[in-house]
Amino acid sequence: MKKIIYPTFVSFITFYMLFIYEPIIMFIKNKNEFWFDIYTILPSLIIIVLVLTLIFSLIYIIINKYSNKILNIVTIINVSLLIILYIHGNFMASNLNILDGSKYVLKNHHSDIIASIIVIGVISLIIIFSSLKYSTSKTIKATRFITILIFLMITSGLLYSLSTNKKALVKKDYMILTTDKNMYTYSKKTNFIIFLADGADSVQFDKARKDSKYKNIFKDFTYYPDTMSTYGNTSNSIPFIMSGIWDEKEEAYNNYSKKAYRESKFLKTLEKQKYDINLYIPELIIDYDDAQRISNLSYKKRSVNTYLFFKQELKYISFKYLPYFLKQYSDIDNFKLSADNLGAMHNSTEKYLEYTWDNFFNYTNFINIPPSKKEANDFKFIHVEGPHLPFNTDENFNIIENGTYEQKLKATLKLFDAYLKMLKDNDLYDNSIIIFLADHGFSEKEDYIGRQNPILYIKGLNEHHAFKTSDKPISFTDLMDTYNELLEGKKSTELFKNIKNNRKRRFLYYPNQYGNELVEFYQTGKAWDWSTMKETGKVYRLKGEENAN
Repeated sequence: MKKIIYPTFVSFITFYMLFIYEPIIMFIKNKNEFWFDIYTILPSLIIIVLVLTLIFSLIYIIINKYSNKILNIVTIINVSLLIILYIHGNFMASNLNILDGSKYVLKNHHSDIIASIIVIGVISLIIIFSSLKYSTSKTIKATRFITILIFLMITSGLLYSLSTNKKALVKKDYMILTTDKNMYTYSKKTNFIIFLADGADSVQFDKARKDSKYKNIFKDFTYYPDTMSTYGNTSNSIPFIMSGIWDEKEEAYNNYSKKAYRESKFLKTLEKQKYDINLYIPELIIDYDDAQRISNLSYKKRSVNTYLFFKQELKYISFKYLPYFLKQYSDIDNFKLSADNLGAMHNSTEKYLEYTWDNFFNYTNFINIPPSKKEANDFKFIHVEGPHLPFNTDENFNIIENGTYEQKLKATLKLFDAYLKMLKDNDLYDNSIIIFLADHGFSEKEDYIGRQNPILYIKGLNEHHAFKTSDKPISFTDLMDTYNELLEGKKSTELFKNIKNNRKRRFLYYPNQYGNELVEFYQTGKAWDWSTMKETGKVYRLKGEENAN
């Protein structure tokens, strides 16, 4: 039995690195992005490591009974893999693309592939040479120092990260935004609906809209093609759309988000006018006290399904730790740690279904669930997936591989159409203010360049006319005043009257995609034209804390 101790230890270090060290480090760096806290995932991480280690120890026992020589060879292979994985995951991961659902493109990493081959070749040659010259048993003894060193390195790194990021240890309140609580209940009097499709680019969306099947969807609406978002990312854009309050990196993102909802004049106006407020926003970050005014919110204890968590983590780990020529098999474009994908359990006396932004889920419900009516005014902010990556459906919501942005745009149009038809068929259309918009635009480039021009379609109360287009240069900074004008009864054709055509529009841009600094630009031309975006020289940085938005 003594002979299996070391190979079991090597396996333990490998799984400890992959399924405890790496997930916790990832959580710390992106803690503001996840619905869970570290205590939610830790039991699953420990179970995964212990189960895998036990399985491999049993395999070593069987191998040892058959042949000690084969066990030594297997041990050397395990040590080699540990070293290769450690080097790739901790020293060769800087060139990996952003985890936004985009695919890993092998041809973009020729130099990285060569580096991977060199690393594997050097380690393999050293191990083979040592085994041939000094025997496998002596080589195994020599590797013990390396494996212990790796264990100490990752453990010290983990402890350092935890000690310097104490906010990562804070427990999170699990506020569940439910689907079936108020989603299908509307006011007999006035409804105010903001329907947001993630990443719907204005120029490309308008091309898809002109398809004969969709060109009449927006009758009664005014379209504003020259619309500027204020950010090129979702997490900043949505609090801004709800509040008009800028995130200038003066505080951690969680604090900014909570402040935006707490100080939102728009939400305060809705409260004064006795609106039921319903927010269908995945992973909403809001203070407990402020959350009490949200009608579709519920508090529940959540845990993750260990098997589902393992499946998702395996995608991420294989993407980060495998050699570059093998990363294409990681399935990283389908990597998601949402509550839905992790099988989060809802333990409560209330049995509401948690809201999901999935296009097909919402489409199915819009065409199948008849809405009920109530006396109170109703506000809904509905955030759906829209044409967001990955491009895994056609326009009829069929799951496909290698789909396109255009196909998912048309699926979004079909979703919008179903929603409007549901309102019209139930006499809820005329008494509804409806805004279709996106948080940002879309670009094929691997950064936020080109993501500043989202869709914006508006219809006021009892508004009827042919589809109209306005060339007004709109900014999301105009939305707060626009909401008030719509609440006063103005039509979409009466909005933005005081906007000058030669105005400059502010845009804060992440040059490092999910980094901790924002660069300020002003748009001096049309919203869709990046060449007329002028950098001001101002850079906003969060001090004293890593922040991933």
